Amino acid sequence: MNESFGKENLHGMGQATDGNDVVHTAAKIPNYAARLSSSPHSINVHGIKLASVDSVVPIRNGSAVSNVPVTPKTAPCQVCGHTAVLLDTVDLNKSCEELRGVKLSPSGMLIDYFLCDHCGFCFAPEMQAWGFDEFEKRIYNQEYGMVDPDYKFFRPDSNAKLLNKTFGFCKEKIRHLDYGGGSGLLSKTLRENGWTSETFDPFVDREKLIDDLGQFDFITAFEVFEHVPDVGALVDNLKKLCKPEGVILFSTILSDGNIFRSQKLTWWYASPRNGHISIFSRKSLEQTLVGHGLQYGALNGSIHVAYTQLPEWFDRAFQSNQGQTE
Repeated sequence: MNESFGKENLHGMGQATDGNDVVHTAAKIPNYAARLSSSPHSINVHGIKLASVDSVVPIRNGSAVSNVPVTPKTAPCQVCGHTAVLLDTVDLNKSCEELRGVKLSPSGMLIDYFLCDHCGFCFAPEMQAWGFDEFEKRIYNQEYGMVDPDYKFFRPDSNAKLLNKTFGFCKEKIRHLDYGGGSGLLSKTLRENGWTSETFDPFVDREKLIDDLGQFDFITAFEVFEHVPDVGALVDNLKKLCKPEGVILFSTILSDGNIFRSQKLTWWYASPRNGHISIFSRKSLEQTLVGHGLQYGALNGSIHVAYTQLPEWFDRAFQSNQGQTE
């Protein structure tokens, strides 16, 4: 597979991929254009309240019929602050492996997903309120590999190879952090190729403090955004860790064209068993980043960048890859 980044004269934003992460349209960054020609699998509270509404339903009690107000569940959207309304309820064992035809037996535990009609953010407030112990018990346990078989080896290894191929020419100049890096395989692979790379995962490295890590020229966060309970805190951490002329490259698949108010939540990526509890639309992702003082750009529907000022080496990487693909 020819795994590389390319560059085009493009403006605006790209759209989502299909279920296999095949890029249908390239994405665009203002004053900067880039294209991902191919990639491995995904260049891999929020209190709930009841609010009355005007609609009523008739309830028959014997021969009498009375009107009782419908009170749908609502929850505050942590992205824009508007009120999000319950979208659907799914079983905890709904997993991303359903895309590959593997379906787990129902757990009997139901998870509510809410959708903000203002910004498009879709989230599971109950799970966002869980602590480390609850996630460790129900999600990131010994069975997690069944619902994400690529996370241990294939994804970090593939992503490291793609990063080295794309940015290896400037590895001596940059200090790299893989945020949410799990076991640290991606960083280990990069170090073996001469990079200065570290890994930090809040779930794994619970004793480490963000302030002790310093700042980095290049931060990657593959398949992290959809897992975090507090997206604002995540972006604050990434911004704190990134140098003013650094860049954050991350992956999360956007929900545009996949989640609708009038339909059941059947999209494979919205899967609680994988810990996917914060699902972004393009609007909600951009609003999250811009609201924290960062600029936003996308390489396609699943690969994104956040930055204050794009470094010269990052732009140069895409100029180099354009020459390779012409």
